[in-house]
Amino acid sequence: MLPQNLAAALDALLEGCDSRALAQESRALSLRYRQAPRQGEGLIGSGALAYAAARMPATYEAISFALSCLPPIPVRSVIDAGAGPGTAAWAAAARWPNLARIRLWERDETMIALGRALGTPGTYEPLDLCGPLSGEADLVVMAYALNEFHPEAALELAQRLWACARSALVLVDPGTPDAFQQMMAVRRQLLSLGAHVAAPCPHPEACPLPEGDWCHFARRVPRSRLHREAKGGERGFEDEKFTFMIFTRAPIAGPCRVLRRPEYHKGFVRLALCTPQGLAHKTVTRSDKAAYRRARDIAWGEGWPDIHRDL
Repeated sequence: MLPQNLAAALDALLEGCDSRALAQESRALSLRYRQAPRQGEGLIGSGALAYAAARMPATYEAISFALSCLPPIPVRSVIDAGAGPGTAAWAAAARWPNLARIRLWERDETMIALGRALGTPGTYEPLDLCGPLSGEADLVVMAYALNEFHPEAALELAQRLWACARSALVLVDPGTPDAFQQMMAVRRQLLSLGAHVAAPCPHPEACPLPEGDWCHFARRVPRSRLHREAKGGERGFEDEKFTFMIFTRAPIAGPCRVLRRPEYHKGFVRLALCTPQGLAHKTVTRSDKAAYRRARDIAWGEGWPDIHRDL
């Protein structure tokens, strides 16, 4: 869930808005986002508040989950590239409360104004990601922005963002087949440049998923009243599907990854895993009490720790 102070600030901005107009703007924004060509031009404009109302809770959950998969490396500084209202900056500040510096790179003036109105931690730096990038940080995050670029431009941008990352680069995008294919192209390029993939993949080899399948995960996000009004929906929750990739400077062995929702049965749990040896299914029975407890609690996308156990 959003940090309490962020949720309160967002609700305060939304309180005086016409909910019908907000929902209409949210739907129009979603349509523009799906139909507009990817030019790296930004698709938000005057719909910044509608975007924050409709998307910020869900993107925050996805980014927070991705950051939770980061290996235990020191993080004292963060760059939020293509920051928008600063969702990744909020997620980073929640995970590392003692961050020395957060820099937010964003070119859309309405997004910058919204981020400042929300009290987003860090310092906004008006910046066009298509131009030169200046500066470094322990961690660079780009969330829900790389997919706005054409494939060739996305590869070039990912390489420049990697050059800014002293320890790690985290990329998060929608959980669609197209976004996944673009993420795989970035993965191949950065591995060729000496990067190491730390998550979600437990290996640097080619993705073992069959053609037509794609690696993505989901987080269930509760909706507040204002969030429901902005979305024009009635359900008290939504499932945010996303894909992500973590690259590190140092090689770090990651755990197996739960690729699908766990299947719960009477007396056992069935897990679909990506392992260093490829795809596998693991059945965890009640007889293995410790493992069964873990399997009952594990979520789609989390790491299964027993990477050396027989599958």
